[in-house]
Amino acid sequence: MIRKLLVFISSTSDLRDERHALKDLIRKFGGVYEPYLYEDEPARSDSPEARCREMVERSDIFIGILGAKYGTAYPPPGESGSIVEWEFDTARSRADLGLMAMMIKKVPPDEVEPPQQHFLQRVRDFRGLWCKEYASSSELSDDVLNSLVQWSGEITQASLEERHGSKQRAQRILKPAAIISSLLVVALFALSYAQVWTLPPAILLGACILECILLVTFILIQSI
Repeated sequence: MIRKLLVFISSTSDLRDERHALKDLIRKFGGVYEPYLYEDEPARSDSPEARCREMVERSDIFIGILGAKYGTAYPPPGESGSIVEWEFDTARSRADLGLMAMMIKKVPPDEVEPPQQHFLQRVRDFRGLWCKEYASSSELSDDVLNSLVQWSGEITQASLEERHGSKQRAQRILKPAAIISSLLVVALFALSYAQVWTLPPAILLGACILECILLVTFILIQSI
């Protein structure tokens, strides 16, 4: 069974419509993606921080939705910040995360809370981060869908390139091995036939089998 790609959706509580629009969109591709929202979690014995960290670290894709509100303060001990910024930093620390997209809602600048202004600037300044603004839930869904399609295409292309590279590496190894073994088998039979070097039939048979294996493997790789 193919594992679904886990999509972690992060946002402040006031962006409920956007969260659920993305959730509905992702569920349309139920065979591929699985959306995760912490608010859907039932009561658990572990702490919210532990569960959020676990799910961020398990996720393949992280989508952050940012608006005018900074959100609820929930920092690790000794630090200050919001839940959303903490989730952002946790995801950003992962080198193996497939896709990290930050969607920023278009709002008048004077409506943005001061701590959120600083956070938004951090997001925009972070190099290599897919970041885009949106004006409505439908525009948000369209942009995220486009990013998922593009990311999936890049993953497929990378997989094909890796497969092609593996094929070329195998060919570089097997081709000379098949040629050398063929020459060796011919030489062994010639020496045995000329009675220059009499070899046991088992050795000649083993050499023939090895040559057949190499040739068949090389032909199969060529046909992939």
